[in-house]
Amino acid sequence: MIATVAPGGSRDRPAGIHPLIVDLTLAVSICAALLLFEAVDGSEAGATLDTIDVLWCVVAAALILLRRFAPLPVLALSLAAGVWSLIPEDDQVVLRVTACLALYTVAATQERRIAWIAAVVVGGTLFATALITRSSPWFVADNLQQIAWAATAAAAGDAVRSRRAYVAARQERAAALQERRQRALEEVARRRVMEERLRIARELHDVIAHNIAVINVQAGVAHHLLRDDPAGAEVALAHVRRGAGTVLEELSGMLSVMRQSDESADATDPMPTLDRLDQLIVDFSAAGLVVDRETTGESGTLSPATALAAYRIVQESLTNAQRHGIGGRARLRIDYRADSLRIEIENRVNRARSGEKRSGHGILGMRERVMAAGGTIEAGPVEGGLYRVRVELPISGASS
Repeated sequence: MIATVAPGGSRDRPAGIHPLIVDLTLAVSICAALLLFEAVDGSEAGATLDTIDVLWCVVAAALILLRRFAPLPVLALSLAAGVWSLIPEDDQVVLRVTACLALYTVAATQERRIAWIAAVVVGGTLFATALITRSSPWFVADNLQQIAWAATAAAAGDAVRSRRAYVAARQERAAALQERRQRALEEVARRRVMEERLRIARELHDVIAHNIAVINVQAGVAHHLLRDDPAGAEVALAHVRRGAGTVLEELSGMLSVMRQSDESADATDPMPTLDRLDQLIVDFSAAGLVVDRETTGESGTLSPATALAAYRIVQESLTNAQRHGIGGRARLRIDYRADSLRIEIENRVNRARSGEKRSGHGILGMRERVMAAGGTIEAGPVEGGLYRVRVELPISGASS
């Protein structure tokens, strides 16, 4: 059970219980027990429980309630009251108990040096007062118990303070370790993204460089033959056209294939598009995520890169909603416009953690897909305890 900090620095209660409730319960219990003891003990000695006893119990309860807010001043007042309680005329044990409880609070909240100085002062003062006010020898139990009470209270408070410091140190180490782990995950994600970019660059060079060189050479031939040999220039331009078509085909296929390096689908399978969205939603429903889907506009012609990016973004966003969301429900909106495709996915998340960054490579992967397709993406927590992914992808031919 983790302790929490109370006003004045005390942390000796279970989490979730208000310190005033703890102190009020403690004060009532101590005062009731000691009043009962005074009543029984007094009746045996021929005395009765009077108003003074009740009054001092009220004073003791007030000191107990104030001990967390001003430990040292309350200790000074409690010690003065404890000294007065040793007067043989009317022995108020409740005041000495209050002094020991105040000493415990000081030991639990202050430095060890201050705590043990206070223990020596309290124990020595009560012991000296008992010697002065009582005629019994110094070594009797009634005198030595003043020192024993003070030492016990100081030791208990010091143990609580030491344990609290140990728990705080463990929590700090755990937080530092979690922060280092998060930084390591982010670094791994960035490194994988850079490796993927380098791999795409190598593939672009190996597959497309030859066709670009052919286009460049044939364009130069066509330039020289355009006036003197139109037929030869036409043949050269035909080579340029075929080379350009090959480049576009290879580039489109590469953007699709290279983005699925982490998928388990067979390489011969067709690239998934939004046409397979119904089956994707059914699969998520079977896994426990209800998807409220809304589609507006008429679907246009999407390039292979855009179609694949749209499908993967929806897939990754719904996966995140299933893993990190609450309520088992997500909302998917797809808006086909004249020049763009807009996708928005929202799901409810825990308010206490809505500001935290999601770890892993999903968000980075979506950003890479959107950038490869020439679109924009916004992802993060929004008002109302929701997490939103909003993407806009260009429709084929919109930029021409």
